[in-house]
Amino acid sequence: MQGQGTYTYKNGSKYTGLFKDNKFNGQGLLITPQFKINGVFSENKANGYCTVEYTSGSRYSGELQNNLKQGKGVLMDENIIYEGEFKNDKFHGQGKIAFKKSGINYTGEFKFGKMNGKGIFIGKDYVYEGEFQDSKKNGKGQI
Repeated sequence: MQGQGTYTYKNGSKYTGLFKDNKFNGQGLLITPQFKINGVFSENKANGYCTVEYTSGSRYSGELQNNLKQGKGVLMDENIIYEGEFKNDKFHGQGKIAFKKSGINYTGEFKFGKMNGKGIFIGKDYVYEGEFQDSKKNGKGQI
């Protein structure tokens, strides 16, 4: 298949968009039972800027590489808003996270989904600026 088209899987998932050599390649929309991806595809995978809406209600806007969150993006769900860098589908690099219900915020470094490195944690009754490891205060810091 070449050019614009639609492919429907046996499970009901559907891709509508550009094809090259029978593969998703270019701007497209992939709808599955778990999520909807609208963005750039290459070699049948989302690669580039995309928006992803999950059936759970979560929403992601940003870079994808081989269907994984990679690079800069924003992830929102009923509990959090995260804006920053991702690596292999996890918070990784500089970012900020806000917990909607508690009002707690963190801005700083993340490593494989956890607060790691320098950051500022704003709790209900205090602010901590310092080092974190595995999402816990660690080393030098100031309250």
